[in-house]
Amino acid sequence: MYMRVKIALSVIVGLLSFLSAFGIDTSYAQTSSDWYMAGANPARTSWVSEEPTFPNHFDGNYVLWYRPIEAYIPQHVQLVTVNDIVYVSTGRGLYALNANNGQTVWTFNTQLPLGNSPTVFDGIVYVGGFDHQLYALNANSGVKLWSHEADGGFSANPIVIRDQNTNNQTLVLVGNRDGYFYAIGGQGHPQAGQVVWRYSAGSPLTTSAAYANGIIYFSDLLNRFYALRVSPSASDRDVWVTLPQLGEPYASYWPVVFRDKVVFGKSESYRDGNRPGSASLNATGGQQTGHAERRDVAGLSPDGTLGTNLGPQSWSGGYSVVDMIYAREYLEEPTEAERISDPAGMNRYGHKPWRRQYFVINQSDGSEYTWDSDNDGLAEYLPVLLWRAESGPMYPPAVGGNGLLYIPGANYFGTPPNGSVRGYVSAWNPSFPNMLAYADNENYARDEPNAISMGGRLLFTSLCCDRLIFSIPTDRSLGSLFSPFSFWRYTLGGSGKAPGYDEMWYVMPVAIDRHQSTYVGALDWYGTSSDGIKTMNATYNSHGSQNSLVPHRGKLFIHRSNAIVALGTSTPLGKIPYLPVTTATSSVKVPNLTSKLDQEVQKMISAGLLKPGYHVQGQFALSLFGNLTTYFENPGDTLLALSLAYPHISDNLKSQLAQYLSQEVTAYWDSAAYSTRGWTEGVSRHPVPQAPEVERDFTNFPKVLNTNAALWQYPQINLYALWKYAQNVPESQRLSNQRLYQIAKSKVRAVPNPPVQYYATLEEYFTQFPYEHNGWIGGYIGYLNLQRLTYNLGSNSACTDLPSTEQTSCTTARTNLDRILPMRTQVFSKDSSYAYDRSVQHKLDTPRNYIWMTQELADYLVQQIPDKINQAMTEIQYLNQYWFVSRFENDMGESSHSTLWNYGPLFQAKAWLLKERREELVKYLDVPAFERGDLFYIQNLVTAIEAPSSGGPTATPIPIPGDANSDGRVDGVDYVIWLSHFNQNTGNGARDGDFNNDRVTNGADYVIWITNYTS
Repeated sequence: MYMRVKIALSVIVGLLSFLSAFGIDTSYAQTSSDWYMAGANPARTSWVSEEPTFPNHFDGNYVLWYRPIEAYIPQHVQLVTVNDIVYVSTGRGLYALNANNGQTVWTFNTQLPLGNSPTVFDGIVYVGGFDHQLYALNANSGVKLWSHEADGGFSANPIVIRDQNTNNQTLVLVGNRDGYFYAIGGQGHPQAGQVVWRYSAGSPLTTSAAYANGIIYFSDLLNRFYALRVSPSASDRDVWVTLPQLGEPYASYWPVVFRDKVVFGKSESYRDGNRPGSASLNATGGQQTGHAERRDVAGLSPDGTLGTNLGPQSWSGGYSVVDMIYAREYLEEPTEAERISDPAGMNRYGHKPWRRQYFVINQSDGSEYTWDSDNDGLAEYLPVLLWRAESGPMYPPAVGGNGLLYIPGANYFGTPPNGSVRGYVSAWNPSFPNMLAYADNENYARDEPNAISMGGRLLFTSLCCDRLIFSIPTDRSLGSLFSPFSFWRYTLGGSGKAPGYDEMWYVMPVAIDRHQSTYVGALDWYGTSSDGIKTMNATYNSHGSQNSLVPHRGKLFIHRSNAIVALGTSTPLGKIPYLPVTTATSSVKVPNLTSKLDQEVQKMISAGLLKPGYHVQGQFALSLFGNLTTYFENPGDTLLALSLAYPHISDNLKSQLAQYLSQEVTAYWDSAAYSTRGWTEGVSRHPVPQAPEVERDFTNFPKVLNTNAALWQYPQINLYALWKYAQNVPESQRLSNQRLYQIAKSKVRAVPNPPVQYYATLEEYFTQFPYEHNGWIGGYIGYLNLQRLTYNLGSNSACTDLPSTEQTSCTTARTNLDRILPMRTQVFSKDSSYAYDRSVQHKLDTPRNYIWMTQELADYLVQQIPDKINQAMTEIQYLNQYWFVSRFENDMGESSHSTLWNYGPLFQAKAWLLKERREELVKYLDVPAFERGDLFYIQNLVTAIEAPSSGGPTATPIPIPGDANSDGRVDGVDYVIWLSHFNQNTGNGARDGDFNNDRVTNGADYVIWITNYTS
């Protein structure tokens, strides 16, 4: 033991000496005009020195070449351009194209999608994917040099640095969806491809970070902002961490380093058209956030404007500057009296700081930068109003070479209804914090998202839906070569500039300016390409997250409608044949699924009763989809998911889960069976601050007995949940079988006929709502099985075997099931039942056939219609390459986030319909969308555990005491992990150095490490 301690201490001393040598502070400056990563550089300024200019602005066609790509390119993923190569991340790999002619340089094909743009540094491409791999590739050939596998997918663009803070060694900095921020040795580093250090945020890291002066800035899914030192010295990693900030989790983009500040864009806080949500606001003319904002501005401003036009100022480049008096009042902090009497601001027009759109954070301490221009003692914020779709984040600002911050935001002109509100790009100078200079050459509808980028003294805008791109000089005095102009204006395809560029896209017949359109890929699923319709299913539109123009060597590049478009002044080359998908396979290590399931169940037990899942998706046709717009509001969702989990959790957790389920049953089932949980009870599934109007409105929605959102008044799928509860949880730890059966009996119903004014037959109704069809079938299956269980009958028993008092209900349920079960095979279709003219209705095209599908129904469908099932699953996975990603940032309609219904039901469909093995399923196991109580994720874990495996059942690994990184060794790396979490509370166990799982990392854990240390 003495020798082991001596060796260990010598290792530690050497290790700490090595780490301390990295702690030199310096700035990281971009030295290249290449746009070599998302946001151009580590500070994410979206500015490069490259300044492409175009003569004869309104007369020339500057589309140099364009090339459709078959694999889906996410809307928020930027192109990267280095050394005349355009790098394109897609749902099926990374492509390198010749920037001069669009020809393929090389492809790196993957089975699972890449997560974000690559970063090119010193001839090496670094890119992460949802296969958990961070890849290092040769930039010229695409040859793989190495990869590092994490415990989750990479959806962030990596930062690659080499400066004094890294001891002039190349370091790759990137967050992962597993909740860790990683520093991985880059090519040439002594630890190339290995973890140099990692930091546990305890919450998924889904967006990209920014870097400057030795500090890395990022946010997590709980809306906390972080500042970490990149020095390998673990003892001083933290600079600061904020509390959770208001709004939905930040998505798609990155923070921006600006002078001594870092700017984070806020995501939409209000569910569009919902209560609680945007319909909770005081608004006029509609129920969207913008309507409420417009009402308030009209109440504050006598002339309906945001402030006083001061004309051009010395710093504004000849553009008019507005003193944002009324925007300031709108976003200013409330008085103490207002906080007490009207905390949600329902009775006033101004003082609503929770509606600000950006957080400007001081780099020094993580506090928010505010000021008080009118000396009233109330803090003021960046006076920018919203310009985005009905969900998702504001687009990141750009930092110009002139030192100004350029921001997309709204401006108001005149009092409604005759006045207008438009989206403008403005410039902000912190020396005059309450003023904005507006680029008044060009403005747009403010619910049409816009992306911005900069090259030299030019600012470029790209409006959603391929509508237009525009060039604006930062100084009006630069001359005619820099005068504002549009490269195209709603006419990219139809004007002859790029005919057929949108080969992978379908624009619906009644689409307004490409508003209703979708990615469809290259395959025609009907073999009738002459009609222009390849599929009736839709997946992604471009009216949410956006990507910007990228300048490179006299050209501009962008992807629109899944085509790469190059703009330049050389001879046009026209359309390059599309780049097809090449099939690839990948592997993901099978995690300890039981441990993951335990963690998710423990989170729910620790929290107690939960509210439904609040998720801002944007337009979601509330009138059409009803209760599907609110996640887990049905008490049956919780009972079913946790009952299915019960047999698979650790034995020491089962009694706690049984008690938790008893509390659920007492609250929502026993005295009365409720259809919804309501919003008045329980705690949030995702504990971030909600807008006060939303919090206030929670109290107006208690749990209810009946719902009118479907043919049923009570969700019939809940009867299946009661059966699984009775089947899996011992009767000694719950209500008796007889009591559960009586609850089910009181709620089982015959299938009614649909409203005749809308649907001629039940078949027609179920064609449009296949998920409800599934729910009815599951309900009858559950009811009949619960009845058998209660009366100890076998699976082949008849209704006549029951007591006479129960035979009628059995016969009725059996008759209804026999009627609608074969009907399910008759009406099953891979094709959407919605007309191709309303994009919002296509949001559920991916999961609609599989929502509320039980394993028994899946087995029946495979037996009866195997070809239909295989065709449907093949098409959906081709079209929706990111279906398994929770909170994925692309969607149909005016939205930035896909429905959460995708990643649960389709995961079970792959297991039950395609009979995929565990090793294949875990590739598509992402992370929870909520901090706790993500029932989709819990069911996915159960499904993976129950799936057959090439290696048999998942063995529960026996952890090695003191092994923090699960590499099978107890060494210095584990010590660094322990040290970085010393004296911290944690729920991550050994991952954070808490080797005895007492939820705190302390000296007792060090003893465990040293006892098991091996050289």
